[in-house]
Amino acid sequence: MVSHIRKMVGAFIASVTAFLVAGLGLVHLLFWILPSVIGTVYIVFWRRKVQGKTVAGRA
Repeated sequence: MVSHIRKMVGAFIASVTAFLVAGLGLVHLLFWILPSVIGTVYIVFWRRKVQGKTVAGRA
């Protein structure tokens, strides 16, 4: 489940970055970096939430 969440959010990050850069051009460095930062926080949040339930369920 965690691997699936990482891959789905990674694909979303790539899509958002591509749309922003294609629409606004290469000048805006912020639009290259911002989706990755937000997506990484999102991945970490869901990884902790899902792994916490998995580990607690096995104990």
